[in-house]
Amino acid sequence: MAATADDIAAYTASDFEPTTTGVAATDKDFIEYQVALWLMSYLAPLIIVVGTLGNGVSVVVLRHVYFRDSPISFPLSALAVTDTAVLYVALLRQWLMAVGLGELRGRLGNVGCQLHFMLSYYLQQLSSWTLVLVTVERTVCVALPLAAKAICTRRRVVLLWVSIAVTLCLLNTHFFWTTAYKWQRPRSYENVTALICAVDESHVQFFDAWNYVDMAVYCIVPFAVILAGNVVIIACIVRAIKFRRQQHYCSPTTLIPNPIPSAAAVYHDRMTSQTAMLVGACVLFLVTTAPYAIYFVVTEDRLKNPSPHQLAQLRLAYVIASLLCYVNNAVNFVMYCLVGTRFRRTIVDLFRCWGRGRTEVGRKGGQTMVTLETRLTVKRNTGRRSSPQLVTSLHVTKLQ
Repeated sequence: MAATADDIAAYTASDFEPTTTGVAATDKDFIEYQVALWLMSYLAPLIIVVGTLGNGVSVVVLRHVYFRDSPISFPLSALAVTDTAVLYVALLRQWLMAVGLGELRGRLGNVGCQLHFMLSYYLQQLSSWTLVLVTVERTVCVALPLAAKAICTRRRVVLLWVSIAVTLCLLNTHFFWTTAYKWQRPRSYENVTALICAVDESHVQFFDAWNYVDMAVYCIVPFAVILAGNVVIIACIVRAIKFRRQQHYCSPTTLIPNPIPSAAAVYHDRMTSQTAMLVGACVLFLVTTAPYAIYFVVTEDRLKNPSPHQLAQLRLAYVIASLLCYVNNAVNFVMYCLVGTRFRRTIVDLFRCWGRGRTEVGRKGGQTMVTLETRLTVKRNTGRRSSPQLVTSLHVTKLQ
């Protein structure tokens, strides 16, 4: 019988010490197992902390007025929330096992066991397909800029994301009858039984087939769609840059400066920044999920009756591939900052507003709140071109 991915990832309290002399060697006697245990013990909490902070800041920034009205803001916010949930549902469980705190699913009862199984798969799939939705939206905006506003409305994007979420949820409902918390073999290649949360032995064959379905839904199909979408986006951007350069050199008005950016230029700047954010997130997805897909394909034949040394090697490969997938859930914020110019500016603006927007001065008999407000106004003069001006006003409020 073949070992499943959970067999490879499983840690128990007895796994932390090497076997005694005279006892047959197990996977924990090999250096690969110890390296895998160290990686999961020390890198997992770092990924969780970085992912929580980064995804939280991403949600705040995406609610800024610059992103709020854009159709892309909702799926990117949903992606940040989903990625955080993945870290706490899936990665936290593996870290607890690695540090010897036991199996989380075993403490949740039968229904909790089944629900945790379902969420572990569902959230990762939803994260991938949310990125697919963002890729499709950006591809349409770049390839069909004139029709994009009519096609990719915020309402349609939200409805499409909800449809994807419901479909994936229905796809994973089988966990409520294919998994159970009961006495069965902890690992499919062992002959001992224990009270555990695992795949029901009567559905092992179904679950072997499900692993292929999950790999296609979670990784392979999103990988192909995202790769194709980014190729189209990059090709359209390169073509647009070449066309703009030709127009610049051929236009007789290129030497006349225009200090006021047109609406088309502002819209182009916004599209470019948001598209750069998407391309960065997609490249991150492709790089971090490819090892997991390769692991699944290459090691499938080696999962049948593995030797202890092979099992230790497979465990190390699985841990590395899994941690890379969780890195994808944690560092989208870093990628946004690296490639999203407007995203960086919005973060700076938010910190400035937080640090300088309100000053409180204590006085006798109460407090005085001084608020500095800056707004952009446009003076309209007949026969002249409108010019924007910054107007600053000072509001003083007496607090009793």
